[in-house]
Amino acid sequence: MKAQRKPYSKKFNEENPKRTSLKEACISKWAPRVMQKMPEYSPQYEVEAPKYTPQDKEEEPHYTPQLEDKELNAASTIFHDFCFNMAKNLVAVVVSVEYRLAPEHRLPAAYEDAVEALHWIKTNQSDDWLKNHVDYSNVFLMGSSAGGNIAYNAGLRVAMVEDELSKMIKGLILVQPFFSGTHRTRSEIKLANDSHLLLCNNDMLWELSLPVGVDRDHGYCNPMIIDNVVRLKKIREFEWWVLVTDCDGDPLVDRSIGLVRLMEENGVNVVGHFTKGGYHGVQDREPLKANELFVVIKKFISSLPDHAME
Repeated sequence: MKAQRKPYSKKFNEENPKRTSLKEACISKWAPRVMQKMPEYSPQYEVEAPKYTPQDKEEEPHYTPQLEDKELNAASTIFHDFCFNMAKNLVAVVVSVEYRLAPEHRLPAAYEDAVEALHWIKTNQSDDWLKNHVDYSNVFLMGSSAGGNIAYNAGLRVAMVEDELSKMIKGLILVQPFFSGTHRTRSEIKLANDSHLLLCNNDMLWELSLPVGVDRDHGYCNPMIIDNVVRLKKIREFEWWVLVTDCDGDPLVDRSIGLVRLMEENGVNVVGHFTKGGYHGVQDREPLKANELFVVIKKFISSLPDHAME
């Protein structure tokens, strides 16, 4: 949700237009169990999608989380490491998606980019690199913080269109999803001056990101409004499963709890996982917390009725 910067791959592709397609996999000497492809480039929106997959053939990935997890960009070390380690620990193919940023590109631009990435997955099933590693019947849309908001809203958009894409998705994984509203929650009041997410900064981010002229009770920002509740019924109809994780050190934790309750009330298959301590973005900065999150995600997927992860 920061100012738009020129994607690093734009110049890369202008110099060699033939290299706008998937690149040959490069194998990191520091993490030999993971392969990476960089990047898939979308000239329409100037966005990128690095891909990570476990290298070990004996541990074939059973599902594909679709990660929307960047207040920064796909090339940032913090997100590269997170996606790399998630692919290794979960035995999953991870697609890390770059999206257009506010204020130059206000919402719903980021949601459109997320849906575009999902369409890319659907239409590139013949790609050898993906065909050999991906189980297209087990796709999860995942994001943390701003990415959690994007994953949620992109999921709602996909659910409203009954096509192969909506049927391909198994569920959503929302890690500390970035939501707000005009009325303060207890956790927001208690942690208003939290150094990791100041409430005043939070409000400013929304002012710069929402469509001009609307407040924080808009559907993009506040999942509790009636329009979103109606669309939740589609998620229930498709029998998607949703995991929401957060911690009581996050000013937004009450909104995560409220989202879980809303889904439960509307018959959505939802699992809430809430821990003590921590702060907003803790899994991005502390490897041990990231590993704990991977355990939670793996347990969630393994517990699904049709055993999405074997």
